[in-house]
Amino acid sequence: MAASPAQNPAAQQLLEREFDLRIRLHSNWALPPLSLQTYDQGLALVFPDPGGVSLCSLPKGRLDIGDFLSIALALTAAVDDMHSSGMLHLALHPSSIVLAHNRRVYLTGFGKANYLSKTPRGFECASNVFPIRATSDQRTIFHGMDGHGDDLHALGAILYELLNGEPPFSRADDFDPLRLPSGSGAGASPDLRERLSTITLKLLGRRNGECYQSAKSALTDLIDCRGEWRKVGKAASCLSLPGADVHELAPTQNALSRENADLSRQLQIERERRRNAEDALEASKASINIARLLTRAGTWRWNVASGELSCCEELVRLLDFNPAPHTATFEEFMARVHCEDRTRVERELYEALSTHKSLQHEFRITLAHGSLRHLRSAGQVKVNRAGRLEFDGSLMDISHEKRSDEALRQVQGELARVARISAMGQFAASMAHDVSQPLAAIVLNAEAGLCWLRQQPAQLAQLEDALKQIREAGQSAGNMIRSIRRMACKSGPEFAPVTVDDAIREVLQLFRAELQNRKIKVCSELTLCAHLLNADRAQLQQVIMNLLLNAIDAMSGIENRTRLLYVRSAIMDKSGTVRLSIEDNGTGIEANSADRLFDPLFSTKPDGMGMGLAICRSIVEAHGGRIWCTSRQPNGTSFHITFPADGARLGAPDHQHILDSEKKAT
Repeated sequence: MAASPAQNPAAQQLLEREFDLRIRLHSNWALPPLSLQTYDQGLALVFPDPGGVSLCSLPKGRLDIGDFLSIALALTAAVDDMHSSGMLHLALHPSSIVLAHNRRVYLTGFGKANYLSKTPRGFECASNVFPIRATSDQRTIFHGMDGHGDDLHALGAILYELLNGEPPFSRADDFDPLRLPSGSGAGASPDLRERLSTITLKLLGRRNGECYQSAKSALTDLIDCRGEWRKVGKAASCLSLPGADVHELAPTQNALSRENADLSRQLQIERERRRNAEDALEASKASINIARLLTRAGTWRWNVASGELSCCEELVRLLDFNPAPHTATFEEFMARVHCEDRTRVERELYEALSTHKSLQHEFRITLAHGSLRHLRSAGQVKVNRAGRLEFDGSLMDISHEKRSDEALRQVQGELARVARISAMGQFAASMAHDVSQPLAAIVLNAEAGLCWLRQQPAQLAQLEDALKQIREAGQSAGNMIRSIRRMACKSGPEFAPVTVDDAIREVLQLFRAELQNRKIKVCSELTLCAHLLNADRAQLQQVIMNLLLNAIDAMSGIENRTRLLYVRSAIMDKSGTVRLSIEDNGTGIEANSADRLFDPLFSTKPDGMGMGLAICRSIVEAHGGRIWCTSRQPNGTSFHITFPADGARLGAPDHQHILDSEKKAT
């Protein structure tokens, strides 16, 4: 259901505030708004429909005493629950009260509602901004408040008007005491009339200086009145009147018997439901205990208001509390968190409190003897029946999992290095030829230089040319050796701006002799020029080298056409995404093998290990990129790689899959 649209700014501001307060309005006593809609006429709140009517639509002054007591009890209980939740309505009115078909009362119209906040320094006035985000210096929690007079006076005025049919006079004037008109007080004894009048006057603050300090006190008195009405009021309605026949009482007695039978059946049904609920609760507890034993997880509950942290025995063991408390404090828990993780954990906890979102994170704790323990935590914020914030969660020790991950990364790093060396070993002869050529040039130019020097006079110009050629040949040989050493050595990943085109040309230079021997024509379209990519140069070249090896093998059996190898680099889009492509016109890949091509230990080669492409995918994904394969028409295969503009992301925990074990150089 939707409220009438508000046009003026003040009314719209009240609607916006009530919508902001929705997470503090419990469905036991309020109708939290579902949404704030904008219409041509203004703003309007949309509420859930409980099925019922507004209290202002009831016939005032003509209610049966039983109906009045039922409404008064439900309304007073709702106000009491609201105050217990730390909220003041401050604008209670019959139009803001909904009476549901089940005789429950729900409050709305919280645009002027207020609350108090509690800080480490004591109680202070609340901010108009809701909810409050707590920080590590000021952990704000919501607490009940005093000063309920406005709400209690409004409650008394509503009850007075329900029975009298007219509102009481203002506080400054005198007004008639509560009177029960004929027809409204059926079954009410004079004592009951007097007690109801006293309750209303004390709510209004007009009972000889007496007034209620809380709605709970008024609720207790109303419950006593209902008990008196059930004993005295209903019995009075069955008394014989002058001139009446005793048989006229039979219908009333039969009706009471039927009502008692219905109540008995409902009580039995309610007992059965409660037993079923208790059985389900016990089964749930047993399942949780079994899961806790299997996972060795510890559960906890953090009472944000008091700061207490209820711990199970397993959690006490995980946190290494000694002596073992059943209830710790939030400060004691945070003292266990590793100093490097403490600020992050505290920030994430309070962000979850302010947004009411679930939380999952990992952190380290420092045990009493100084060792570290890795924990994974999950939790959910909730509001209990009293309107207080609570945080339920669990902790699990993942230290063994972390050690296993580290061991796996070490094995992967070793495997990647072995694969690199193995791939280079296939063309060791070609690489040796490329290194021997500049060495031979050095020897020849040195001999020529000696000849020019022995002549009389010495031919210095020719000697200078020979020395320059020696220098160039030496630099060429040095570059070749450094390239081989970079890809073969065991060293940690070094991320730095890499000129991608230069890295590709370096690999092509290493394979130049082999490509010529295999009669493969290389068509390179390197358009990145001086574009830099943040990456590990050796790992990037390993990917290119593996793809080149696959292309060379795929074209080894081609005799009826020219063997072509295409190597391309380009900027893919405006975001700066880098795309590399290596294509061949070889035998291609079968359709049923394409989906498994990057799986470990899968190979289409008779003597293949099935690790080359799997390592390529690990490296590319660790750099935040993507690699895939497509069939090339009319024949051949194309491998494509994309890298984000910001380059390598290997430092992120989710991508540390390769070469982390190489951080210790040998």
